[in-house]
Amino acid sequence: MLRADFASKVLGRFAAGDFRHLSVFGLAPIPLLMELGRLLSDISVADVYELQREPVQWSWPEDRQEIHFTRHKGVPGPKKVALKLSITNEVSDADVTQALGADVSIWEISSNIHCAGIIRHKDDLRRFREIARRTFDEIQNEYGRDVDLSVFPGTPLSCSVEFGRVWQPKAQPCFDVYDKASGEGFVQRLRIGP
Repeated sequence: MLRADFASKVLGRFAAGDFRHLSVFGLAPIPLLMELGRLLSDISVADVYELQREPVQWSWPEDRQEIHFTRHKGVPGPKKVALKLSITNEVSDADVTQALGADVSIWEISSNIHCAGIIRHKDDLRRFREIARRTFDEIQNEYGRDVDLSVFPGTPLSCSVEFGRVWQPKAQPCFDVYDKASGEGFVQRLRIGP
């Protein structure tokens, strides 16, 4: 339904010239926000915002601590790769192996601080986009386009949208999005692909 509505209500209006820019205020489950980002792609002219909790607002606050992101490479070998996105909270290796088994190369994008409300400036979001794009490229270069890629997000809403936006369907591997379910651990919810 998301794909059909997006095609008719957003892409159709872009094609008709009704609007040329989008402001995105994502408030949905993380896997759906990644799919929304995929539909938008980084070709669309869009600004993505993060819901701030204190005070509750969509605008970027003046106060902030700069956030830095780091990519940790997994061990070479298996064609099964997990990418942990440890931004708002840390995703453990045990969570990944419980979902996928032990024969997996575990990569990670992490932030120097883990907490809710971490994204407080558009530059933080830009840095996340840059490292996500590079990580997609590195995984493909190391394992090929036929890699079995699974993503385990511990991400803010805005990072979830941007993660989907940076993925390039003709250049990068498809991936499964996992979501943490109460009492079940991470379960596969969505496949992102062309």
